[in-house]
Amino acid sequence: MIFPLSQSILLIALALILFWRSSRRLAMTIACLALTWLWLSSTAVFADWLLSGLEEDFDQLSFFSIPKAEAIVLLGGATSGLARGGDMGNLNEAADRLLTTLKLFKSGKAPTVVITGGVANGSVSEASLMQDMLVLMGIPQEAITLEEKALDTKQNAEFTADILRDQGVSKILLVTSAYHMRRAKWIFDKVLSLEVEVVPVPSDYQRPIANPILSRWIPSVEHLSRTSSAIKEIVGYWVYRQSLRE
Repeated sequence: MIFPLSQSILLIALALILFWRSSRRLAMTIACLALTWLWLSSTAVFADWLLSGLEEDFDQLSFFSIPKAEAIVLLGGATSGLARGGDMGNLNEAADRLLTTLKLFKSGKAPTVVITGGVANGSVSEASLMQDMLVLMGIPQEAITLEEKALDTKQNAEFTADILRDQGVSKILLVTSAYHMRRAKWIFDKVLSLEVEVVPVPSDYQRPIANPILSRWIPSVEHLSRTSSAIKEIVGYWVYRQSLRE
């Protein structure tokens, strides 16, 4: 119900009902509102504006400024389940999380990787699918610990906290998409109760450096998807703050 496409469909349905009941002026007003909202939500201008509020606090770090830690924590979300007819996962738009983790590990920023992500699609956990890819990229399997039960960011933090405590970890590098980092870091800080220092390492930035002015106002499915993702993060951050507040 929070996504622009769903809202626009409901408004159009309401407009049709009102039109059928002879409230034509109100029906036309609501229909225009629905189409305007859908168009605006499908533009790069609006999507970038929403995402800027989520990503601006987590600008791309200089790699040399990233401190060393005891573990890298990689949040699930980089795959869309098993590929049909294969034994590897389908990578999605958040696949940069894998490359960022690989770069951190290969550069000696941390000796171990904790991957967290449960079974979202199919019968294989996100953590397991991402492990297969990281091992294929060159990270030793013995350096990876899996957390395969979490189905949301709060559970990512809660279940990973148990692993970190068992391993005696006091400092982690948290890898997730930049637009998701505000919510993820806040939850990890809250769940870990400052026992573990959380260093954010954002990836997968959603705002392009530059776009032609005209094309930024042309609607597209891609921009609608980015707007929906941003709205999900904004609402999710507010919900978690309410549920986890002291």
